[in-house]
Amino acid sequence: MKAEFEKISEELRNRFHITDKSEFEIETIKATTLLTKNRLDLGAKLYYISCYMEGKGIALAEELYRKHISAMQYEVQGEEQSEEQLNESLKNFQDMIESFKADEEVEQFVITGSQREILDGSHLTACSIYFDKEIETIRFEEIEGETFDFDFFLKNGLEQGYLELIAGAFAYYRKDCVGRYSLGESNRYRRMSDLQKAIEEAGCNMVYGKKVERDGEKGWYYIFYSDRRKKLEEDICKAHFADIKEALQLEQKEEKQKVTVTEEEEVQCKRARNNRCRQTKYWMVMREMLHLPVKKNKSGYGCARPRNRQKEK
Repeated sequence: MKAEFEKISEELRNRFHITDKSEFEIETIKATTLLTKNRLDLGAKLYYISCYMEGKGIALAEELYRKHISAMQYEVQGEEQSEEQLNESLKNFQDMIESFKADEEVEQFVITGSQREILDGSHLTACSIYFDKEIETIRFEEIEGETFDFDFFLKNGLEQGYLELIAGAFAYYRKDCVGRYSLGESNRYRRMSDLQKAIEEAGCNMVYGKKVERDGEKGWYYIFYSDRRKKLEEDICKAHFADIKEALQLEQKEEKQKVTVTEEEEVQCKRARNNRCRQTKYWMVMREMLHLPVKKNKSGYGCARPRNRQKEK
């Protein structure tokens, strides 16, 4: 087990308080097992892989990749990614894709938590999903990871158009996602949180949702899947995805190679990013008051938000 433990980066050990005494197990699983609503970011990575492999739509795919990585890294490391860091991340991702394309053996593990949420290795997971490979994981039963669902990206100022691209790719590779409208008199949900709660109570998982107006009726459009439902037949999956593709206007975005952002949405996203910044500063002050370690960056504040810790035994 020592050899496997040494594969875990020092940064990850510090972030999740992993020591050589932490219990873990080695699993070999189908990569799509890790494609859950809490890791919507895999949709962005899968979208990039598909564009890279097909040699088209690269400009939009790169823009989406940079935006989603920026949001995630700020949450994890407490600082914005520089252009140099983003370029390096993209180059490493391209190298990994080429390795899978050449069918080379990739000697890496995906690190997962108690519910098989990814702690480290999302790029490897995305490549394994695209190329239909099984992956080896190091699973820590006592650790919970971060959540990168659509709510996370909204709160971190990612525009709806980019979220729709991510949700579309997620649905395509997940295969069992269904899109639904809740409009007019049949719509009983005033807030997105009410809709999410209802979907969860029905034993389903909500991937994405947005306010819509259709045929003069206002309400919601949402995408969900259920782990309890029997596996859908391929034709049914394709029909569901065709509906999702139309609802999210994916073809139009890909044709234009551009995501349209209104002035109102731009203001809202900027406000969300500013709120994120203030929260980070707040947690930095709190941790300093409690004499907890704070990683400061060049701008004077850093990864101060408390991370998910090991569960109490």
